[in-house]
Amino acid sequence: MANAAEMQEYAPVVLGAGSATATLAGRRLGRARERSDADALAPGAALSRRTVGVLAASADLLVILCASVAAEVGYNFLTYGWLALNAASFRLCLFVALVYLATHIARRNYSAARYLDSCGHAGQTATHWNLAFMLAAFVGFLERSDASASRGAFIAFYFVGLGALCVTDALFVRFVRNCVRAGRLQATRIMIVGYGPELERLARRGLDGSGKQIVETCSLGDDPDALDRELAAAARSARKKSLDEVLIVAPLARADVIERCVRAFVQLPVIVDVHLESGGGLARFAGAHVAFKGGAASLRLPGRSVSSGDLALKRGFDMVFAALALALALPLMLAVALAIKFESAGPVFFTQIRYGYNKQPFRIFKFRTMTATQSSRRVQQAARNDFRVTRMGRFIRRFNIDELPQLANVLRGEMSLVGPRPHAVAHDRQFARSVEVYARRHNIKPGITGWAQVNGLRGPTDTSDKIERRVKFDLHYIDHWTLGLDVWILVKTLFSRTAYRNAF
Repeated sequence: MANAAEMQEYAPVVLGAGSATATLAGRRLGRARERSDADALAPGAALSRRTVGVLAASADLLVILCASVAAEVGYNFLTYGWLALNAASFRLCLFVALVYLATHIARRNYSAARYLDSCGHAGQTATHWNLAFMLAAFVGFLERSDASASRGAFIAFYFVGLGALCVTDALFVRFVRNCVRAGRLQATRIMIVGYGPELERLARRGLDGSGKQIVETCSLGDDPDALDRELAAAARSARKKSLDEVLIVAPLARADVIERCVRAFVQLPVIVDVHLESGGGLARFAGAHVAFKGGAASLRLPGRSVSSGDLALKRGFDMVFAALALALALPLMLAVALAIKFESAGPVFFTQIRYGYNKQPFRIFKFRTMTATQSSRRVQQAARNDFRVTRMGRFIRRFNIDELPQLANVLRGEMSLVGPRPHAVAHDRQFARSVEVYARRHNIKPGITGWAQVNGLRGPTDTSDKIERRVKFDLHYIDHWTLGLDVWILVKTLFSRTAYRNAF
C-alpha cells in the first residue's frame, strides 16, 4: 500500500446516517472498491499473515544454524588451524535455536503486525537469545553433555548468532513494510467506528505504513436513541466479515458513547482500540497507557518512561563500555590532541555548560575544532564551509572524533553513551519556546550519540521543521528505550553512512 489514500480505499460500506461530513469521510474511506478487489486477487497479493510468520521463523532457524557452523568452524580454524565441526557443540546450538524459536512463538513475535513496528526488536532478540543460551548452558552442565564441546566456539556462537539475528530481523522489517506498501500483504482488517468529524480527521491523516486495511466504517448518527441499533448492526457486520480489529474514534468528552461502543464490540473476538480525539494533546505522549488504582482507571502520561531497574542497567552498560572505549581510543585521542595543539593556538579541549538529566547543568568536553569558541547567550551553530573550523577540526568533526572526550562525561555520570544530544544552553532556551514538548528531552541523560543522529538528523537546526523532527526522534527513543536499542544505535553510529550525514 503505497500511501494513505490507497489504504483508505478498502472501506466499501458506511453504516449509519451521519452528517454530510461523515458521508464525505465514508466516501474517502470507501472509494475505488472495484480496483481494490482486483488488487486483492492479483498474484502479488497472495502473501498471507501466516506465511509471514512461517518465513520469519524459518529465516531465524536457518540463520542460527548457519551461525553455529560458522562460529564452530571459524573458531577451530583460528585457534587450532584446522576445520572441524563438533557434534556436541552443534547439539547445544540446535537446542539454543529451538528454545529461541519457542520463546518467540510463545510471545507471538512472528506476527506480521510486529514487523510493522521498528521499535523493540533488538531488545526482544537479545532477551530471548540470552535466555536460550542460559538454558543451554544449564542443561549442558546438568547432563555433562558438553565435555567435548568447545566453550570458546560456544561463546563465539553467542556473538555471531546475536549479530546475525539482529540483521535478519531488520531486513525482515523492511521486507514486510515493502510488501504492505506494494499491496502484497494485508496485515490487519479493521472497522472504524465514530462520528463524522473524527472520521474525517482520521481519513486525512490516514494509516499509512501501519499495515491496517480499513474494510468498513460505521458513521454514527446524532440520534442517541438510534445509537444502539447502529452499533448492533456494525457488530453483526464485523462478526460476519471476521474482522481483526475495531477502532473506536470518539471525542474525549463523549465517555457515554465510548462506553456504549465498547459494550457493543467487546463481545466479539476482535481487538478493540479506542482512539481519543483530544485536539492533539494526548498525541504528544507515545508512552501513555491505562493505569488502575483500586477501582479507578486513569490514563497515565509518561514522565520518566524508563524504570529504576532499567536506569541501573543502562548505567552499568555505560560504565563498562565507556571505560573500554576510552582505553581503546586513548592512543587516537593523544594523537588528535597533539595535532590540535600544533595546528592552532588555544586549548586542546572545548568545554561548555549544557543541560543534562532533569535540566541539571554540567560541563561538556569536546576536542576543540574551531579557531574561536563561544560561550555567550547567543551561539552561532557551525555551518558547511564554516571559516571558523580548522583543517584538523574539519577532519575530526567529519568522523565524530571530536565527541570522544565525552566518554569522561559518561564515566562521571553526567551523560550516557546513547540519548538525546545536549544542545547549547542558548539553543535549549530558544527551542523550548518554539517546540512545546522540547523539555521532555531532559527526562533522560543526554548521550554522545542518539536515535535522531543515526537517522541523519544532525547538523544545524536553522528551521523549525528540523528541530521538530529531531525532538520527535528523541522522544521516540525515550518512550521506547531498551538496552538492545542502545546497542543498535551504537552499531549504526560506527557503521551507518546516515550517522555521518551533515557532519561538518
